[in-house]
Amino acid sequence: MNARAIGPIIIGGMVLLLAGILVVPMLVVGGSALLFAGSGGTNCGSSSAAAVQPAVSTEAANSIPANYLKWFQKAGMQ
Repeated sequence: MNARAIGPIIIGGMVLLLAGILVVPMLVVGGSALLFAGSGGTNCGSSSAAAVQPAVSTEAANSIPANYLKWFQKAGMQ
């Protein structure tokens, strides 16, 4: 092996080792915080009975075509 290549190889290895030592704990702590950050989905309702469709506003009634408004309401209920 070339004697001039040993220095940069050692320095590169040390930089990778330092980056690994600094980055891996951040990913582990940050990843676990994101994993357990949810509230268990207590506020999410997936049934159509839980969805309350608001009444049509005057702006929507005047600016959205009637057939589009029905499609929007149908999509909102889903």
